[in-house]
Amino acid sequence: MRNGLLKMALLAGVRDTWQTKSEHWVDACAQATALMFYGYDSFMKPFLTPDQYIVGALIDLKRKSDAESLASKLLASGNPSYLYLMNGKTELVSDTAEALRELGAGAMALAAWRVTEDNKLYVTMRSLHDSFDVGKTATQMGGGGHTKASGFTKVLASLSDIYRYVAILESCIAEQAQELGL
Repeated sequence: MRNGLLKMALLAGVRDTWQTKSEHWVDACAQATALMFYGYDSFMKPFLTPDQYIVGALIDLKRKSDAESLASKLLASGNPSYLYLMNGKTELVSDTAEALRELGAGAMALAAWRVTEDNKLYVTMRSLHDSFDVGKTATQMGGGGHTKASGFTKVLASLSDIYRYVAILESCIAEQAQELGL
């Protein structure tokens, strides 16, 4: 049982710190996806079953395929100076950012946004460049997060506020990129 817990912890650490080059990356993604699919109550049992890992791996492959497709569409739409924007699909932002990095995207960041029924704009961002800090940008926008992953929320008075917030976001990202000489 102890070895199983150590393996589960190792895989969780690999996924949580986004160690995409780790030999354990595929298993870590399968475990994380299985836990999301089956619910964290599965963790109360000793471990996920082999079948649950397989289901997690299959769902993870589908999610990565969807993210790669989104990344290809974003690249085909043109290469922005600093920021790629996605409407919706916020659950795919990390995998899409990874796919954009692998495809050599030139932008600094990827932002995915969605609007809720109560007129809140949720934006989640991922850095596409090693030196770019999306946490700093999110803080400027009233949110927070980490260097590579962050976000913010805004209450919208009208849907036209989206354009205003996107313009401010683009300006913050351009300013930071210029400060870094990127």
